[in-house]
Amino acid sequence: MCVSHPAALLLVFALGSIPGGAVEFPHLHSRISDCIKDQCSEMIDDCQQRHGEALTDQLKGCVAVRCKEEMFDCMNWIVEGLLTAASTGKVKNPFGSTENYRHLTERILEEFVDTYFHCFRHNDLQNMIQFLGCISENLLSKAEPYINMLSLYFGIDSGLVMCWLKNTLKTGLNCYNDVDEDYFTLLDKNLRKHQALYQQEYITCSVNKFKDKKCFQMFSDIYGSTPEIMAQTKGLFICMINALVLATTEC
Repeated sequence: MCVSHPAALLLVFALGSIPGGAVEFPHLHSRISDCIKDQCSEMIDDCQQRHGEALTDQLKGCVAVRCKEEMFDCMNWIVEGLLTAASTGKVKNPFGSTENYRHLTERILEEFVDTYFHCFRHNDLQNMIQFLGCISENLLSKAEPYINMLSLYFGIDSGLVMCWLKNTLKTGLNCYNDVDEDYFTLLDKNLRKHQALYQQEYITCSVNKFKDKKCFQMFSDIYGSTPEIMAQTKGLFICMINALVLATTEC
């Protein structure tokens, strides 16, 4: 089963966000976190009345249960964007029918939301490396049966594949230690601007990577809008490549 397109796009939105009040939904694109806070405001208020405003385990648990459906709704535009791209032929649909593709993307979104709130409940919300590590490890654990199935199909050692993925994630997450908060703030601002103006084009480009020349300018505007953000993007990219190489040698 190929899940790379929708799964990778969901992880694009796992970004460092600016910490705020007692109840925030950190490390998501602000469009998503703001939507959850707005759509779930009454439930959050009710949880705070029950458990107080301090961000205790009880409050986080209440919010995680009450706001799960709202988070799904706030991210559903990604599913619709992927389906539009697939139906117009701009993105390859390896699953035959649009309904099969919808089922897959919605299933992945459900798993992502469940994983996010699991990590929301059990991690320090201000520690981005820890939080994103939790998300990556949990999603990888859920994907392991499919990875094993694909490895068997292609005649690849599944243990080797899992070793490579785990080491890449572990080393790659450490790359974010060298990126300052201003980088994520500006990146979030750039993403929000381009999604407001070119939402469908952004989704299509995120899936097709650099197959379309028009995507080069969009990614350049987002990830290289200033010399400072360009320098940190290059540094992050090089660090990620090194993580891939290191994982390959270790496994």
